[in-house]
Amino acid sequence: MGASRPTLQIVIVNWKSGKLLHECLESIYASSASSFILEKITVVDNDSSDESIDGMHDAHIPTEVISPGGNIGFGAACNLGADQSESDMILFLNPDTLVEARSLDSAVQGFLGFDEGRLAALGVQLFNQQGQLERTCSRLPTTATMLSRSLGLSKVFPSVFRGQYMLDWDHERTRIVEQVMGAFILVRRCTFVNIGCFDEQYFVYFEEVDYCRVASDRGYDVVYLASASITHQGGGASQRVRSTRLFYSLRSRLQYFKKHHRLLSFWLVVLSTTLAEPWIRCLASIARGRFAELPEVVSAYRRLYWTLLSRNGWAIE
Repeated sequence: MGASRPTLQIVIVNWKSGKLLHECLESIYASSASSFILEKITVVDNDSSDESIDGMHDAHIPTEVISPGGNIGFGAACNLGADQSESDMILFLNPDTLVEARSLDSAVQGFLGFDEGRLAALGVQLFNQQGQLERTCSRLPTTATMLSRSLGLSKVFPSVFRGQYMLDWDHERTRIVEQVMGAFILVRRCTFVNIGCFDEQYFVYFEEVDYCRVASDRGYDVVYLASASITHQGGGASQRVRSTRLFYSLRSRLQYFKKHHRLLSFWLVVLSTTLAEPWIRCLASIARGRFAELPEVVSAYRRLYWTLLSRNGWAIE
């Protein structure tokens, strides 16, 4: 990058984010950028039917909207936005986040402090709306952790069955981790392309897990940076379609295991996901008195079964 300030492009995938997108953009406009040049913000709109992309062309930072003509999925939309970039770095940012005044500067400065040839992705601290630090870093999924999750063992006996999320770590210091949350992922553009971008077989969910897995397999590091933070508001459009969200999460889980694990592990996860987990989810909802969740669980699994039993199955190469 030389002695000059590096350049950055921010890619935001929007799907009916409403005012959350505008609040996110306003927080970016108000943030400092002394250590880098923010070349542009690219919003890839996945066929939103609300007014969330209206009025974004008058900002003092170049802001472009790309409409692919339909909902092409999260990973594919990220890749489409990255294709439009010539910046040194790309930040993939969720529209339901708020950037603090020094967040971007701190993240870029931290990013540049790591070995350029080894760093695949960098994440930062995420605080919820109540000001609580969320423990968002994860271990890459293994057969054991996924089975304990499907069977509910990691929740009932967390001291015995370790879960995927790193809940046993306070997230108060910078360290190398296996996976950072996809709400904020900073990458070097050339490294992102060399690793292969996001795998577009995942319509939504697990694309960042897959990226971190491929990066790890190729000898790259993923870093969690504690000196930079953002607010994760939550409440995006996916919260309003929870059965659909659950379906895609389950399908992406199976796609991930099909791609990265041995056949025996894959089928163990398929069986635990399709036979045991729906009953455990329903019993957990009943125990918590959340009866409204039952139709959502049934709908998600009905769609998953239909997909698995269809002639083409799900799209796995």
